[in-house]
Amino acid sequence: EPHKEGSRMSAIRIIVRVRPPMGAERGQEPAVRIEDERTLVITRGRSSHTASFDGVLGSDAGQADVFACVRDTASKVLDGFNATIFAYGQTGSGKTHTMQGVGRAPSGANMLLPADGSHAEPG
Repeated sequence: EPHKEGSRMSAIRIIVRVRPPMGAERGQEPAVRIEDERTLVITRGRSSHTASFDGVLGSDAGQADVFACVRDTASKVLDGFNATIFAYGQTGSGKTHTMQGVGRAPSGANMLLPADGSHAEPG
């Protein structure tokens, strides 16, 4: 669903999820720091770059946090609209972690659909 971005409408939203550190990364200074809920600071060596997004989720964000960002989009599919939720990144960047979570995290379908199956059929 389009959302207001300044004075224009946008149908594309970019949400970034920072994955937890893996293996040798633990204990090192992170290359990405969350400034606020929309801003990341990326550091490489002595240089840094600030980037703004529609949303930023930290490495401690759970599946419910991720789903809260895409709930409206997912629910539009059930209402008969076309929509895409796309996880992008290089190998090891956290795509699977973002889409599936850790262990037996509830799936998006389980979070979206009522347990009694009472979601209204498209009109």
